[in-house]
Amino acid sequence: MKPVFVLGLVGVAVAALFFVLIQPVDPTPPGGIEDGPAVTTEADPGGSRTTDIDLAGDGSSQPQRIESAPPVTERAAVVGADGEYTGSYNNGIDGIVLDANDQPLADVKLTLIKHRMASQFAPIEAAFNQQAGVQREAWSAVSDASGKFRFTSLEPSLDYAVVAEHESYSRTERTGFKVSAEGETLVMVKMRTGYILQGIVMDDLTGLPIAGADLVLQSVFALLPGASSEGELTATTDEQGRYRLLNVSGGTRNLTVTAPGYGSRTRNNLLFSGSPVEPVNQDFRLAEGLCLRGRVVAPDRTPIADVSIEATSYETAQVSRGSARSDANGYFEICDLAEGTFMVIARVPGYSDQRLTRVQLSDPDLQIVMSRQGGVIGTVVAAADQQPVTEFRAMVRAVAPGSAVYGRTVSQSKFNDPEGRFELGGLEPGSYVVQAEAAGFAPTYSETFVVSQGIVTADVRVELGQGGAIAGRVVDQSTGEPLRGAKVSTFDNGYIENPFTQMLGGLVPRTTTDRTVKTDADGNFRIEKLTAATYQIQIDHSDYPRTQLKDIQVREGTTTDKATIRLRKGATIRGVVYDAAGSPLADARVSLASNQQIQYPNQIRTDADGRFLIANVEAGSWTMSAVRPISEAEGNPFGPIIDMKKSEVTIMVSAGQELTQNLTIGN
Repeated sequence: MKPVFVLGLVGVAVAALFFVLIQPVDPTPPGGIEDGPAVTTEADPGGSRTTDIDLAGDGSSQPQRIESAPPVTERAAVVGADGEYTGSYNNGIDGIVLDANDQPLADVKLTLIKHRMASQFAPIEAAFNQQAGVQREAWSAVSDASGKFRFTSLEPSLDYAVVAEHESYSRTERTGFKVSAEGETLVMVKMRTGYILQGIVMDDLTGLPIAGADLVLQSVFALLPGASSEGELTATTDEQGRYRLLNVSGGTRNLTVTAPGYGSRTRNNLLFSGSPVEPVNQDFRLAEGLCLRGRVVAPDRTPIADVSIEATSYETAQVSRGSARSDANGYFEICDLAEGTFMVIARVPGYSDQRLTRVQLSDPDLQIVMSRQGGVIGTVVAAADQQPVTEFRAMVRAVAPGSAVYGRTVSQSKFNDPEGRFELGGLEPGSYVVQAEAAGFAPTYSETFVVSQGIVTADVRVELGQGGAIAGRVVDQSTGEPLRGAKVSTFDNGYIENPFTQMLGGLVPRTTTDRTVKTDADGNFRIEKLTAATYQIQIDHSDYPRTQLKDIQVREGTTTDKATIRLRKGATIRGVVYDAAGSPLADARVSLASNQQIQYPNQIRTDADGRFLIANVEAGSWTMSAVRPISEAEGNPFGPIIDMKKSEVTIMVSAGQELTQNLTIGN
């Protein structure tokens, strides 16, 4: 993946995040992938794909998976007598934790999580997950006396990360390793002492120390709605106003200080990079705190209670912020703010967010007028006989002007009504469709309708049909033998899979239904209950390159037969990654991307001797690059991009070819 493309993804992700966070969403956990031939999944609200597995256990002798809806609340899993997690997959993660001297380290808390972004962008992913209603999975363990830990029976995935925490070391994360359906994945976590952040908090007027001030060091993305607080560090000043934070991980952070009676301050974008030799000093001088007072009312000037009000100053080097909730009469007060110009945001269910800019603390009794949101009322019936569907899920999805695809879900709920009726609120003025899902039917959409400010749009009707189907047979190109267990997945015809679109999940606009099945013993598959639209299918098999077929037309009540799909063997690439001195690099990450910016679907890391092997590479032109282990590159946000550019090579491979290609990360 080219550096410009990586930067583009980050920029687009931040911009898209701002867009999707404008309105709240009522999250409902999506369905999961079902295994077995010709068995389809339950489609989720926005077409995103997730997988659930049931881990066996009675809560006492066997461990369980942790599922936590955003914001994430970790819970310790129950560990069996053998220290293993048990379930339905014959695989595992065998890990060891080492200290800075390569000695085994005991009593390290290990958390296994699933996320697609690098650790510094994990809070952004958490925010996206909250908007999409996606739950994050997590497991926990503790390293033993020999530094070892183990997780077993895990859903096969490329998105695993291990977070290691110990009071004497900085928080460490190992990301981007693959867990296959069978076999062991070896993971080494090396702990290091981190940076020291220290300073003094003083009264701005007198210069005297402030005791009892609280400091919080967070990710630069931690203030986004729905973002996680992972890796947060806290401290309190002593009698001399001094504070000290130990083992700070490399990267960019924000540091906030609060003290009773003083205006809060946040110093943004503190960069921790290079060798952590000398302590990093950050002193604060706090001025007397000021208050912002006001009242929240409806358009008819009646008070609105329990409104969340947030105030954030405009300064760039360091900001001041605070929050409060309105009382029964709509009044609020936010104190301990520093002098400045503020943006004020008011939020409460049933009303549109209200944003006021250039608010001065000297403004007398600020008044915030909030407008009521709109809604929709309608019915869901079966298209065949026009009878009400009594149990269903209804979702309102946004429709962009001039667009033929539907965007994110902005309101949703499950209904059980004898007349098939539904009512959903929380809608801003705009164009929408209602998507309905029920057992035995394909997901179906209403006609587009318009919602005006504070108005409930009535008589919206959804007629559920059976949808269409896609069928076919997957075989080996050379032998004609059927391929059992190939995973066949449906996507929107224009969908391109990459870390960004994977992270967005159900927030990616589409009109298609995402389902996954596996081929049977004869290589046959059938995917049913698909909304009529244009699809692509993606075929994954452990012994072949990923295959994609596009422009598949699915029509109501018909089966689109793709006949025989022939998979051909891919190329194998092996090599060694070297550093600038010519020494092999263990645990380096190797990237492989086509000229169409499509990444090779598996994560590749070098072994202890710097060697790597990439199997099942599709014939064609590819760009290869490498990145040093995260422990060596952390602290510099552009370090991985620089590594990729320095090591980048372009190769051409043919079907069945075996190629040796070494990579060097130069100076």
